[in-house]
Amino acid sequence: MTRYELQKKLHVTQDKKNKVDTAIQDCLYMAEKMFGKGFTYPEVRYDLVGRAAGQAVYDRFSNKSPHVIRVNPILLNENESYIVNQTVPHEMAHVVVHQFYEARGIQVRGH
Repeated sequence: MTRYELQKKLHVTQDKKNKVDTAIQDCLYMAEKMFGKGFTYPEVRYDLVGRAAGQAVYDRFSNKSPHVIRVNPILLNENESYIVNQTVPHEMAHVVVHQFYEARGIQVRGH
């Protein structure tokens, strides 16, 4: 694979980023209604590589938000619908659970 082909696979269009953002906003809206409290919008990075489609990370050293959603750009480009409708809500569930229980002093883990 040439460098150009790899860059093209890793590039995420603004339209796809907007769809991911909309999915995150929808998840936050549902969580806020369900739990009756506000949640912090996570930072979104399109830098995940390998077989994982998404990952929720707690990064206390982040400049933007301690909660980060990492999305695999290659898999997003190959299967946008699945990533937006399944993976992003799954990762947001991790973020919401962490924020909800963190505020109560309870340590949580992923899978």
